[in-house]
Amino acid sequence: MNCIDWIGADVFCKQAWGRLPSVEEWEAEASDGGQRIYPWGSQAPNRDYAVMDEAGNEYGEAGTEAVCSRVLGQSVSGLCGFAGNVAEWTSSRFGSRRTHRVIRGASWRDAKASYFRASSPGRLRTMLGDDEVGFRCVRAWR
Repeated sequence: MNCIDWIGADVFCKQAWGRLPSVEEWEAEASDGGQRIYPWGSQAPNRDYAVMDEAGNEYGEAGTEAVCSRVLGQSVSGLCGFAGNVAEWTSSRFGSRRTHRVIRGASWRDAKASYFRASSPGRLRTMLGDDEVGFRCVRAWR
């Protein structure tokens, strides 16, 4: 889901008996514990692996696509979309600023390879949503 603010994503995850991942949790899955450059391995980002803007004009091809539309881009655990389609909210704050959260991953508008890296330095957003940011929930298995 995209076009959702941080509060909406947080509430959704809590109602689904989960929570937003921390930056550390997100990176651990996206990098296979530091073993992968990109969620899918070492191959540079392209549209075989991620929904992205290969043209580099910040408008992407046509916008977001269905979850798992790029099966070659799956993480080691088989999770889809860790890089491309939408960047993702995390539970992590930036410093002491209550209005900014860290996002990870790249969006359909991104072309810069560093944004797709599993250990990307990340970007900060106010808690407002837009069409480039979505979320995933995590929860403990019983």
